[in-house]
Amino acid sequence: MEEALANQLQSSLLPLLQGQMNTLFQALDPAGLRNQPRPKLSLVLQTQAELDDSLDQITYLTATLCPDLATQPHRTDDHGLKRFKSCRLYRLKANVELVLPWRMCEIFEAADKLIQKMELSSAPSIPGSPEIESLDKSLHVAVLGALDTIKTMANCLQASELVIAQDLWKSSRLAIENQLQSIIENLNLSMINRLNLEQALKEKFLGQSVIQLAKLTLPIFKLSKIFFSKVSKRGLAQERLPIHTEISSQQVDILAVSADLVAEDLQQLKILLESANQRTGEATSAKFIKIAKSLQTGFETPLFLILMYFIPLIPDTDGLHRQKYYQNCFVHKHSDTKSVLFQFERRSWNCMESELGPLTFTCTWQHLCSFPVATNGKLID
Repeated sequence: MEEALANQLQSSLLPLLQGQMNTLFQALDPAGLRNQPRPKLSLVLQTQAELDDSLDQITYLTATLCPDLATQPHRTDDHGLKRFKSCRLYRLKANVELVLPWRMCEIFEAADKLIQKMELSSAPSIPGSPEIESLDKSLHVAVLGALDTIKTMANCLQASELVIAQDLWKSSRLAIENQLQSIIENLNLSMINRLNLEQALKEKFLGQSVIQLAKLTLPIFKLSKIFFSKVSKRGLAQERLPIHTEISSQQVDILAVSADLVAEDLQQLKILLESANQRTGEATSAKFIKIAKSLQTGFETPLFLILMYFIPLIPDTDGLHRQKYYQNCFVHKHSDTKSVLFQFERRSWNCMESELGPLTFTCTWQHLCSFPVATNGKLID
């Protein structure tokens, strides 16, 4: 029964919903509404009724497929449930009951504003009106959001467990990128804003000890960025992994929140650097060392799960030896991360005591200091 319901959702209802979304968006094109208001509005009403019917069916099937999961969303004993593990069903249910209705409200609110603004029943609207273009763009964004939600729902049933886990990483990866960029800018005195010199000088790292400590953090941020990039959809997650493994839902959830935990630790590290720069007394060597140890754990747990459950299942075809490539890659990253964090712990005490000696930073990735950094908020994989 579960397989039949999942197949109906995956192969019939979700593609149907996707097609209806696209039909609605095309029917609401301002040029078409202006030239053929009556047939276009009739198509909108017809599509809305079809959408309501599809949503009712999806809601019913999901409720049947996913019983109340509130008491067991992170099961440790569902290794053998294949694509019906609680981590998958919980995400599917949440998207159907919470995210998708919110997305649909966004679409219909945007559509209503667009139709009202075009005043189709009175004087024709001005072609190319900036306000109408803005409303059309808002509608487009709302539809794209709904289509992304539909894709997420489909992934709950058909994507690998690694794809499901790293689906929540996007905001954390961007946060790590922005944190790294901020530290680089605060180390660069040539980027001082002369129009607000006093504020700029407060933000820049000026003391020699703080500058040395901030430089020590750069490889930590860069290794963090590279690690999650290497696991993401442009890395390991794009490999032809099986849909299900022997990993439990609890372990999938641990992997899913790993990027958030690392990003939070890095944010605290950045805040401590700023406190040390402002000499507020909040930054101590003990706090820096505590964050370093937390980061060490933050990387070891997801790395263990990746090496245990995913890399051994990568199919080795055409002599590419992908398993060996990823295994060596992640083992080397782990070794580099341990080395970087160990040296950071060792040197942070001296930095805070202003007793720095020559900076002797040994890392097998010497090129990290020249790793490209995005300046427009986009991730560089």
